[in-house]
Amino acid sequence: MEGPQIRIYRDRLRRLAGRPIVAVAGERAAAAEPFVGRPLPRAQSRGKLLYLRFGAEALRIHCLMFGDVRVNESRAGKRLTLRLSLPRDFVEVSLGAVSRVPAAQVDQVPRTLDVIDRSWDPAAAWRKARRELSDAFLTDALLDQSVFPGLGNKIKNEALFAARLHPMQKLRDVTGLEARVLMLAVRDVARLMYRRFAAGQHIQPVMQVYRRRTCPVCGGRVVKQDLGALNRRNHFCPQCQPLRPTPRPRAR
Repeated sequence: MEGPQIRIYRDRLRRLAGRPIVAVAGERAAAAEPFVGRPLPRAQSRGKLLYLRFGAEALRIHCLMFGDVRVNESRAGKRLTLRLSLPRDFVEVSLGAVSRVPAAQVDQVPRTLDVIDRSWDPAAAWRKARRELSDAFLTDALLDQSVFPGLGNKIKNEALFAARLHPMQKLRDVTGLEARVLMLAVRDVARLMYRRFAAGQHIQPVMQVYRRRTCPVCGGRVVKQDLGALNRRNHFCPQCQPLRPTPRPRAR
């Protein structure tokens, strides 16, 4: 799950805010039991995490790789992580992780770092990446949730293609212009995903290289390869996204 999908879940839960929780069930029911009888709070999202803040404590929901959050719909045959029963409605988290955490954790990730938030600052995010991840490959750096919360593998692949950058390019070797193009592509892809999910549309028809066989620009073969320290799957065009050698330091 990536930030745009989590934001959709947040929006759905917000429509139920204020209704009392009358019962809980599922593998993580114990985490939510203290909140039975209390009104469902206005959901908040930070990157790939969803929060329900109850005073000094909050429920943190992480959908992991294949989880989701559904309203008035059960995911038949899938592991039920948590069910929150409300009058006439219910919320189900499947194949995810739910834990009770201090409510202050919600504010530890400022909205200006959340790639799907309207207040996200692309230039500030890149400066933070340069400070903390300068030696990392782009394929790893862009998935670092401490710098780019909400940025997932689909956004990464599409943004790198838009910026014509190879996933194994070192972050420190990206020029200022390339960085600006890359960060704007991250923003645009994230917002496109959100709009399509909000409209009930699948994202794949508008993907340029993710799960594609041929490059829409040069017609060459799209490579699918696990790369980087995280060994995550990359989809890229080696002709349009050539890997530049790292410049050697000048001899003194």
